[in-house]
Amino acid sequence: MITYIVRRIFQLVIVLLGVSLITFLIMFAIPGDPAQLLAGKNATPERIAEISAQLGLDQPLYVQYFRFLERLLSGDLGESWALQVPVIDLIKEYAPYTIQLAVAAVLIELLGIPLGIYSAMRQYTFWDTALTTAALIIWASRSSCWASSCSGSSRCRSSNGPASTSSRSPGPAT
Repeated sequence: MITYIVRRIFQLVIVLLGVSLITFLIMFAIPGDPAQLLAGKNATPERIAEISAQLGLDQPLYVQYFRFLERLLSGDLGESWALQVPVIDLIKEYAPYTIQLAVAAVLIELLGIPLGIYSAMRQYTFWDTALTTAALIIWASRSSCWASSCSGSSRCRSSNGPASTSSRSPGPAT
């Protein structure tokens, strides 16, 4: 039993390293230079080089990856480039909304599938019509529910894309 647990923990470490490597490499697959985006359109090459040095983008890829792992393991998720706030604060702010959506999705799955099967088995009855009507009402009201869940947030997104409460130029978020 101990060997099974040790083997599973080893597999867990390998999977987590693989996920972290894929996540890190996806950040480099995104087109554009983060330093250029942060510096702005009219930035001088010196300013872009300075930002690259601050972010460590001038280091070799393997050095950047190990710094990424080190910060990740210490709980430092970095700072959002677009909003200039720690990412952990954004996660704490939006976690309740994410949990609310996840719980709603699970409830819809746990209730919706059996009720859908019941409705399909008793086609054109009162219960079929009632369940179909209820499903349509819930489906139609979800967009207004999602829009209202953001109304209390100081960093609510507009229909034109990300917008913060300040006049900073948007850049890639981490």
